Amino acid sequence: MPWIGKIPISWGIRRLKSIASLQGGGTPSRSVAKYWDGDIPWVSSAEVKTDIINDTSQHITEEAVGQSSANIIPAGSLVMVVRSGILKHTIPVAILGRAMAINQDIKAFNVHDIKASYLKYLFNGCNDALLTILRKDATTVDNLDVNLLLDCQLPLPPMGEQEKIVTYLDVITNSIDIVIRKTEDSIMRLREYRQSLINEAVTKGLHPNASMKDSGVPWVGEIPAAWRVERLRFLGTLSGGGADKKVREGEALFHAAHYMNVYSAASKTLNPATFLKVSLPQEKAKALKLDVGDVLFTSSSETPEDIGHAAVVTEPLPEDSVYGYHLVRFRPASGVYDPSFERYFFESEAARTWLQYRANGITRYGVIGIDYSDYPALVPPIDEQRLIANYLDEKASAIDAAIQGAEESIVRLREYRQSLINEAVTGKIKVLGVEE
Repeated sequence: MPWIGKIPISWGIRRLKSIASLQGGGTPSRSVAKYWDGDIPWVSSAEVKTDIINDTSQHITEEAVGQSSANIIPAGSLVMVVRSGILKHTIPVAILGRAMAINQDIKAFNVHDIKASYLKYLFNGCNDALLTILRKDATTVDNLDVNLLLDCQLPLPPMGEQEKIVTYLDVITNSIDIVIRKTEDSIMRLREYRQSLINEAVTKGLHPNASMKDSGVPWVGEIPAAWRVERLRFLGTLSGGGADKKVREGEALFHAAHYMNVYSAASKTLNPATFLKVSLPQEKAKALKLDVGDVLFTSSSETPEDIGHAAVVTEPLPEDSVYGYHLVRFRPASGVYDPSFERYFFESEAARTWLQYRANGITRYGVIGIDYSDYPALVPPIDEQRLIANYLDEKASAIDAAIQGAEESIVRLREYRQSLINEAVTGKIKVLGVEE
């Protein structure tokens, strides 16, 4: 086993198929009401994300088990996701805390001569090596070759040693997980503080003793007296109808900012290196060109809370840069906005609340053109915009550095966690109470 290396002399080597058999699952028909909302938890691949699964978001009935491909998997069984996008980097495994059914993207292991909890740790610790092996004959990285998995040779300590290794890893991984959760909580608080700092600065300014007036916008409240509130249509031009993702023969090539470029834009500025290659007629491309100061909004989302993300063109882009569909471009009139202020204002809670409130749709939300036109935008004097942006650059930069440091700490903790598991389940470290 090159991917395992040397193991203690008292350990055995067994193929997985000699110590475990697989059981599949299925999804009862969604069109048969009597199959759903029963008492039997039904596990989807997205729910295999904790060490132990005690309940699920969906439940099925006894009739579903008897009349469909769904099966009851005993409590204590190990389950593994074998088809999912997450398999690009992780093999999700978990122990069932009670009897449950599973969907067709999951396999359950019926084991003997090995503890399910030890096998879970073995899969956790050897995740990267197993992914490399199981992708060799797979048609896509989103699937595991189950037959190849069953043929894998695994290190097998005596049962008593398995129990001691599991006890050790339960304690040590729980301690690491607590630190990770606390670090994640601190990141969440830092992000909330960052957003509140931005919202306060772009709605109240930097001078606590400034004369204030009612903005007329309920969720904004008072604003500095020198500021104004204008509908977006009076501050510049709004345009939709962006480029699609196609490349057509005979048309000139351009690079388009699309939905995800805006939705996930770091620091709310656009990165042309991530744009998509598209083709357009020259006249169409001219109308979709991006200039410094342009603001791109996402115009649709799965939820109203997630709509209206914005990214700003703060520096000149390559001449072939255009914007894509599912985006709305706002081009402010000269002297209305400084791009550095736009970057903070249009992603603030105050700016996005209007779009979220006016979102319409059932399964996918969208904002109609008139909503953007009626968007109540705050406009401080241009010099004050620059002062606010400079202040937020300094504050946000410090917060971002703290967040980055915390995120890097989590990465190191997870790597350390996996290395400890790997060393324990392959016999590279001596676990207290385990004989060599």
